[in-house]
Amino acid sequence: MASKKKAAKKKSPAKKAAKRKAVAPAKKAVKKAAKKSAKKTVKKPAKKPASSKPSFTPAFNAQRADAHAKDLLLFEMQRARVAVQAALQGVTGGSADRPVREGGWTIREVVLHLIARDKVRLEELERTLGGEFASWTGIEGAEMASINEWHLGELRHLDWDAALRLLQTKRDELMTALAAVPADPAAVWSPEHPFGRMLHALPTHDHHHAAQIKRVRTLK
Repeated sequence: MASKKKAAKKKSPAKKAAKRKAVAPAKKAVKKAAKKSAKKTVKKPAKKPASSKPSFTPAFNAQRADAHAKDLLLFEMQRARVAVQAALQGVTGGSADRPVREGGWTIREVVLHLIARDKVRLEELERTLGGEFASWTGIEGAEMASINEWHLGELRHLDWDAALRLLQTKRDELMTALAAVPADPAAVWSPEHPFGRMLHALPTHDHHHAAQIKRVRTLK
C-alpha cells in the first residue's frame, strides 16, 4: 500500500517540465541577489546622511497601512517626480539658464543632475541588492560636490529639450528595473538595507530640487 501511495504522488515528466518555465535572465539574477542579500549580515557605515531617511509624508496613511514596502517606496518616488515635473512647467530654453541660487547650478544643470542620480542608481542596482552600499555612501561636502560635477560633465552638451526627454527616459528605465525586483524579502526595500537606502534618498532629493526650481521661477 505504501509503495502505491508514493507512486501516486509522483508527477509525470511532462508536468515537471511544465513547472520549469524559463524566467527572464535579468529577473532571475535579481531574485538570486535578493535572496543572497536577505541572508547576508550587512555592515552599516558609522554615519548615515540625513538624505537616507524615508521621505514619506502623513498623506494617504490609510492606504499605506497594508501596502508592501516596495509599493510604498515606488509610490513616493513617483509622487516626488511629479513635483519635479510640476516645477518645470513653463520653463523654456531661455529661462532654463537661470541659476537656482547665487553661484549655483542653472535649472538646466539641476535637471542634468537629476538624470545623473537616476543613472548611477541604475548602475548600482545589482551591487546594492547583493548587500554592498552604494559607492557614494558616507561621502559629503566638497568631495560629493566634485562627484556630482564629474557626472554632470558627461551631460552638459545636452540642450534643454534633450535634457527634458532624458529626464523622463532615465526615470522610466529606473522604474522598470525596480518593478522587476521581487517584493520579498521586504527588508531589501527598507532604508536599513543598502538597496533600499539608496532608493529612499531619491524622493527627498527630488523634492529638494523641485523646490529650488519653483522658487527661482517665481522670482521677477
